[in-house]
Amino acid sequence: MIGLSAVAASAATHTVSTLADTGAGSLRAALATPLTGDTVAFAPALAGTLTLASPLPTITVSLTVTGPGADKVRVLNAAGRVFDLQNAGAVTLNGLSLSGSGLDLGENGGAIRSQGATQLTLDGVAIARSTVTKQWNGGGLGGGVYSGAGSSLSVRASTFEANRADKGGAIYAVGAGLTMVNSTLTQNQADDSGGAISLEFGPASTITQSTLTANSAAIGGGVYVRNTASLNLVNSVLAGNTDRGGANDVDHGNNTVSATGSLFSETDATSVVHNGADSNNLYGADPLLGALASNGGTTQTQLPGAGSPALNAVACTGVALDQRGIARPQGVLCDIGAVEVAAPPAAVPTLSSAAWALLAFVLVGVFAWRRGRIGTS
Repeated sequence: MIGLSAVAASAATHTVSTLADTGAGSLRAALATPLTGDTVAFAPALAGTLTLASPLPTITVSLTVTGPGADKVRVLNAAGRVFDLQNAGAVTLNGLSLSGSGLDLGENGGAIRSQGATQLTLDGVAIARSTVTKQWNGGGLGGGVYSGAGSSLSVRASTFEANRADKGGAIYAVGAGLTMVNSTLTQNQADDSGGAISLEFGPASTITQSTLTANSAAIGGGVYVRNTASLNLVNSVLAGNTDRGGANDVDHGNNTVSATGSLFSETDATSVVHNGADSNNLYGADPLLGALASNGGTTQTQLPGAGSPALNAVACTGVALDQRGIARPQGVLCDIGAVEVAAPPAAVPTLSSAAWALLAFVLVGVFAWRRGRIGTS
């Protein structure tokens, strides 16, 4: 496998002009030559699926990979992961849909594996139907993304759907901090723990204005927090997540979890929050979310329906836009979760038939009076 380790004299942009797996203008060719600080940019007009026949070159330098939008280009590897990052420094992936599967037993990171001194940012990325499977002696961590010790993971305006692993159906972070804003995680599954997210041995993690729903695991259907990891939840929806014991949005295992302005389907606050702040949260609530769908923007989201307790519910936290790029707030307060529902248009007053008849009678009377005045002047 080719490694990207050269140091750049000056940043350059490498254009991906085809969805072919190999050859000039391919993603594979672009990743074979970048230097530190370079950008790999997909041509804006590209649309469709890029199917990989073998692993891409391992990324070992700071790099930005920019796609035309997660709704435009999907990168699929049915025989392995899509991106492998090793001690790469700052790497940003944006505007792509990723799906990786078919890895050997015991491998980690179905779509992305990030290890060592790598600071990975996902912005406007969709990761769906990516899988890893445990071997008898371990592995199977992070169906969507595996973030290993010494790395960090920042997720913005992204969607994780129907990914599967032994631990961390969508994301597994071990010894790695997670920062998530304006993102949706739904229908992810872990055979063991952390249906959506598993956090272990990491620095403090934060999830803000995000929606985690309908994820499942044997233990910790939503977020699983263990082994000195900690979590702060802000203005987020965690609802409909389940494990073998029933509703389970957060499984803290006596690790520190704080929550502010968030909505949970679990009824017992102590099952969610431990040794941290518990401020202005809703427990035992149904956010009345719609199905995952294209509701604007480049990644799919779930809109709260009319009457949802998530609407116009909490003080804003400085997150100016929602996952789709809609301004917050649309009302007096912000909505809880990844999307801000647009304020309905002002109602236009209407008149009943009786009111119209009365108005017509008055107007006719006024008209007749004016004609009488003119005739006598």
